[in-house]
Amino acid sequence: MSVCYRPPGNETLLSWKTSRATGTAFLLLAALLGLPGNGFVVWSLAGWRPARGRPLAATLVLHLALADGAVLLLTPLFVAFLTRQAWPLGQAGCKAVYYVCALSMYASVLLTGLLSLQRCLAVTRPFLAPRLRSPALARRLLLAVWLAALLLAVPAAVYR
Repeated sequence: MSVCYRPPGNETLLSWKTSRATGTAFLLLAALLGLPGNGFVVWSLAGWRPARGRPLAATLVLHLALADGAVLLLTPLFVAFLTRQAWPLGQAGCKAVYYVCALSMYASVLLTGLLSLQRCLAVTRPFLAPRLRSPALARRLLLAVWLAALLLAVPAAVYR
C-alpha cells in the first residue's frame, strides 16, 4: 500500500471501492467549486484598495480564502492517492501535505473566530469597534493567527 495510509483495523459500512469513489467525487466537486470561488475572492479583495484602507473584515475574508485555497490546491494529490491507491510523493511529501492541511484548518478556524469577534464588537460595542480597526492592529492580529496556526499544525507533520 502506501506509507501515507494505514488501513483501519475494523470494517466500515462502505466497501473500500465505494469509499474511494465517493471520496474522489467529493474532492473533485470541492475543487471545481472551491478553487474558482476562492480565486475570485482573492482576486477581488487583493486588488481592492480603498482610500481609507481595506476594512478588517475584508482582510480577514481574504486570508480565509487564501487558507482554504491552499487546501483546495492539494486536492489533485488526494484524488491521485484515491485513484491509484498509492501516495505519489513519499513520506516527506505526505508529512508536508498534511502539515499544509492542518495549517489551513487552524488558520481557517482562528480567522473565522476573529471575524466573528470583530462582527460581535461592531454590533455590541459600536463606539469601541472603530478604534480596533487600525491597519497596525490588523497586521498584528493576522501575524498572531498565522503563527498560532503554524505552531498548532506541527503535530500533523510529526505524527503523520
